Amino acid sequence: MANALTTDEWVWLTGYVIDALGDAVAKREVFVHRAGIRPAPPPLTRAARKTARAKGTSRV
Repeated sequence: MANALTTDEWVWLTGYVIDALGDAVAKREVFVHRAGIRPAPPPLTRAARKTARAKGTSRV
């Protein structure tokens, strides 16, 4: 979809599902309005993920 025409302020985003070995196993594409996009928070460290799992919490 990278070459698909879009209207002002709308964009195609393409992402991939990565498995434990680092291989792309699925492709995802989404058409979004630029005003609805916000930066993702930085990834959690391993220790923080382990703590969150132990507490039964997660970040959205």
